[in-house]
Amino acid sequence: MQNADPEIATTAAAREASGQALTRPPQDRALRLREGVLLREAGRIEESLAHLLRLAADAPGAPWVAVELAATQRRAWAYDAAAETLAGLLAADPRQRQAHWARIDAAAQELRLDLALEAVEAALDVLPGDAGLALRRCNLTLQRGHVRAARDLLDALAADRPGDPGVDLARGHSLLAEDPETALALAGDVVARAPGLVWAWPLRIAAARTLWRFDDAEAWGREAETRFPGQAPVLQARVATRMALEDPQGALALLPMAPDTPAIWILRGTTLLASGRPEEADAAFAAALDTGGLLPGAAIGRIGAALELDRVDETRAGLSALIAWHEARGHRNGDRIRAEIAGRLGDWPEAERLSTQLLDRQGPDRALLYLQARARFGLGRIEGADTALDTLGALDPDHSASAGLRGELHLAAGRPDAYVAHRRALFQRPDSARTRTDIDFGRDLDALGRHDEASARLQHLLDRNGDAPNLFLSQALMARGRVEEATAILPRFVRGRRNITGGADEAITRAADLERLFDFETARPIPTMSISPAASLAWRLARDRSLGQAEWTRRAERASAIWRWLTAAPAEPEALLPWLHPGEADKLRALPRPCILATTHFGPLVYSVLRGLNVGYHYLAARSAANPAARGLGPMIAAATAPREAAAEAFRVLRGNGILMATHDSPARVMRQGGPGDVARGRLFGRPFELIDTLPKLAAGLRVPSLTLQAHWRDGRIAFEIAPLPTPEDGEPTQMWLDRWAQAYLDRIEWIMSGPPENQNLDALNWRVLLLDPPPV
Repeated sequence: MQNADPEIATTAAAREASGQALTRPPQDRALRLREGVLLREAGRIEESLAHLLRLAADAPGAPWVAVELAATQRRAWAYDAAAETLAGLLAADPRQRQAHWARIDAAAQELRLDLALEAVEAALDVLPGDAGLALRRCNLTLQRGHVRAARDLLDALAADRPGDPGVDLARGHSLLAEDPETALALAGDVVARAPGLVWAWPLRIAAARTLWRFDDAEAWGREAETRFPGQAPVLQARVATRMALEDPQGALALLPMAPDTPAIWILRGTTLLASGRPEEADAAFAAALDTGGLLPGAAIGRIGAALELDRVDETRAGLSALIAWHEARGHRNGDRIRAEIAGRLGDWPEAERLSTQLLDRQGPDRALLYLQARARFGLGRIEGADTALDTLGALDPDHSASAGLRGELHLAAGRPDAYVAHRRALFQRPDSARTRTDIDFGRDLDALGRHDEASARLQHLLDRNGDAPNLFLSQALMARGRVEEATAILPRFVRGRRNITGGADEAITRAADLERLFDFETARPIPTMSISPAASLAWRLARDRSLGQAEWTRRAERASAIWRWLTAAPAEPEALLPWLHPGEADKLRALPRPCILATTHFGPLVYSVLRGLNVGYHYLAARSAANPAARGLGPMIAAATAPREAAAEAFRVLRGNGILMATHDSPARVMRQGGPGDVARGRLFGRPFELIDTLPKLAAGLRVPSLTLQAHWRDGRIAFEIAPLPTPEDGEPTQMWLDRWAQAYLDRIEWIMSGPPENQNLDALNWRVLLLDPPPV
């Protein structure tokens, strides 16, 4: 009677039947037991507990009564009492299968997979040859991330039980990352042989999604919903497909009629958060915690909403109190939730401490090892992160998230050749979820001068994707001037920032947000924080390292996060102006007209300031993004999408005494993807560096001054460095003065890249290029 998975949804019909059953007079023990179960499923926990306690007193030693009583005790968060109930049942009859199964479920629900496996082994000792327990051992081993061990167990089971649907499904899950084609075939066979098995459908849909077969995934999702209406596994699979197609609003539309189970609350919260509705998302995650207990997905979801709403401290404190309350009642894995929360917040010392303690207590676990590796990476301990991934790889060699982290570690450790080999190997395994990093790898190949390979890989991704919406592929096409193709796959909903309710062009950063963003001292967390492989290199190249590596890196990563935020949601000009040092605005108003400004990807963004001062600038976007948030940067000339029109517009601006600004510091190899054109050459940290020659030639051709404009932090306020760039001397060869111009500009870039952490942008292409060709330190 007990549901092995408490998060499986009940249908509306079942709920109606439950209400009818509660009105019938109990005629015998089975009906009275059913009444207690229905009370629990209806959320009337105290009534269920009282009812089942009376029944247990009337029928001492009745196995199913004890099992259902323990289930209600767990739902009342009386973990110790539930454990005692099951222990008493097993003491009376060690072969009581239902009690063993309930103990296994209890441990698994707390993510104590080590204890769940111990409980399985104990059950098999007294129930040897039990097929269900043997399969549960395989699934728990797989859930723990011991994929190789699980495959060995499954091979043995398959030999004993050929054609068993449960075994085939578990085999499919074990192969999903390594061989999605085989996983898809296994799921399809199970659907044909066991049409009533709901769990076959999510595997089938996930495999199709991995293989870029989005139409099939959508069609099978609809078919599964028809066969199993309201079932959480099907809804989860359908929502995952909608999210993969970058349609959170479409995902949300699947859920209104779904039953209010913990799993569905988490789905609602996830889709609401992705749709820019953090208040509603937080309420959904809170409901999941109320009804499902300490669920990691719900706890982490609340932290995600808190990051958007700037409520991290109070939310973390509330979750800490909730965890302690559950622990006091017998929950055995509160530290696991604390570790996940620390990881979500980038609290790497705490995440590393807790994950290491948990691994010592619970043994190897894929999720904990991955968290430990990330935490060590965040702390700059590259070798320690490598060690954690090595251990994880021995358990699960095809773990997708670990593979991505491994590549970043290669770069951070100064192993660019190993990075390229690693990424090439990954590219051979299809995975639609890896699109963004595959595109990034193509950019890296361009930076290395391997343009043919980069183009071939992009085309391969486009062929696989077809007409499915994909923001990152759309941006890659836009950068190559393939505007119609880019527009065709641009998602309908592009979310750039937390305060967006529609398209990203509505995003704007207001004064309260700036106060939070620019808080480098108390470090109120912001959603866009991440770990960068460039952090270690930037630290080693810094002129002043008196802060220490951990604090320097924290500030640099925050500065990078601010860049990501403000690029998606430019600041209100009037909100940004108070952050300028006195007199800095006058510098901008005094710029010569016409002129060309060469800015950089480092230091605070200045577009909003210039727009607010009405200085009449136009931004020449070398690679305009498909993201509509770019509209918020002010007047834009899109060079990549319409180069001839852009050239004409640039001439018009300069001839009209305007200011043309461009962030011109990106490497020419990446910008042109192997296309023709002259370059201006110089060196950056001793490494050869080529720039597109557009700006210096424009300045020389129209005889207008070109200047560097760098925003940087000084004593907690924004200041500007403005300096003239070289002009050609009489009779000087063109290439010579172009190279002088480039070197003067690169000197200013190197100055800010080696400067204070608050002026860093670790995502900048210049850092990536240096990671691929590391300078001597």
